[in-house]
Amino acid sequence: MAVDVRIFTAAVFILAAHFTFAQDCSYMVAIPRPERPDFPSQNFDGIPWSQYPLIPVEGREDVCMNEFQPGNQNPVTVIFMEEEIEGDVAIARLNYRGTNTPTIVSPFSFGTFNMLGPVIRRIPENGGDWHLVITQRQDYETPGMQQYIFDVRVDDEPLVATVMLLIVNIDDNDPIIQMFEPCDIPERGETGITSCKYTVSDADGEISTRFMRFEISSDRDDDEYFELVRENIQGQWMYVHMRVHVKKPLDYEENPLHLFRVTAYDSLPNTHTVTMMVQVENVENRPPRWVEIFAVQQFDEKTERSFRVRAIDGDTGIDKPIFYRIETEKGEEDLFSIQTIEGGREGAWFNVAPIDRDTLEKEVFHVSIIAYKYGDNDVIGSSSFQSKADVVIIVNDVNDQAPLPFREEYSIEIMEETAMTLNLEDFA
Repeated sequence: MAVDVRIFTAAVFILAAHFTFAQDCSYMVAIPRPERPDFPSQNFDGIPWSQYPLIPVEGREDVCMNEFQPGNQNPVTVIFMEEEIEGDVAIARLNYRGTNTPTIVSPFSFGTFNMLGPVIRRIPENGGDWHLVITQRQDYETPGMQQYIFDVRVDDEPLVATVMLLIVNIDDNDPIIQMFEPCDIPERGETGITSCKYTVSDADGEISTRFMRFEISSDRDDDEYFELVRENIQGQWMYVHMRVHVKKPLDYEENPLHLFRVTAYDSLPNTHTVTMMVQVENVENRPPRWVEIFAVQQFDEKTERSFRVRAIDGDTGIDKPIFYRIETEKGEEDLFSIQTIEGGREGAWFNVAPIDRDTLEKEVFHVSIIAYKYGDNDVIGSSSFQSKADVVIIVNDVNDQAPLPFREEYSIEIMEETAMTLNLEDFA
């Protein structure tokens, strides 16, 4: 609330120190507020105005009058009345049955007459007792509506009845969650307290903020990951902090953005619900991930071929450029090469030089394609993050060679006029 409650609190403490009451109404401003005590019945028959000018009104839970002490030097009738009571409120019955009409002295010793609107009227109207009635609805959060001190006078009575009316703050205002900044939490970090802290205000002050609690609701399991904890602010009860705690480590790849509803409950409870967003910060810990790769390529010998391959940063929230290199079997380094496309984000071209299968006498080749990125502390040529893909190249034989005899000259003897089968061994 915008009003400094110190005047109210000081008044209660001074009165408590000065008097010893048989009927103590201070429970109405206790935090937390207990149930109304069972005060003993009081009989005011035969007691004159000079000893007890104002007496309690029966049957009201929202008004309480402290025991009057006429022996004190400046006797004061202390009355507690809750704020926000609808309609006129009789706060005391005047212990006077004379012929004069009691009056309220204006201006007040403390507070403003017009803001309180007190009147003296008979209840019931015809022949009833005089009552002190408040006609203006009180709002504790409105400046000047926390405390009033004024006098009630009767012309034929020497004692002037001084009234101290203390307006009791009730928990009638909703809390307000002030969520102006995003919450960013690194993944895979330690559980517990985070740097995400938000201010929650409540115009009712300590009676509300001391008991503030927060609840998470979502369509997913966000309440298993987060807890919202109240942190009191020393010397300030109009506000509390709502701190985000992590219950188990977050995973950017699993869920980069947690979106859920947060409800603040005060002591009544009044509520306020907002939507909260927790952005999970990607921490570099993942190698590149292949998105375009092959296992086998088969084509004819003596042809030059190129194949596109591509990997992306496994830490997609960081998205570093990806580079490529290959590993081949010994002696085959000139047959294969790879070229990273400029920028490192569009993949690479895996190139195969023309292969003469007949010359190499080999048709199956094994190559490893390696995608890598540099970590923040890496140096050129030494990468902490890489992914290997083993691929197979199969070269088809092309029928482009003439037969080659094993010997320069072949001879065989054939008998004349004889049918026979010729055995041409080692011809080609």
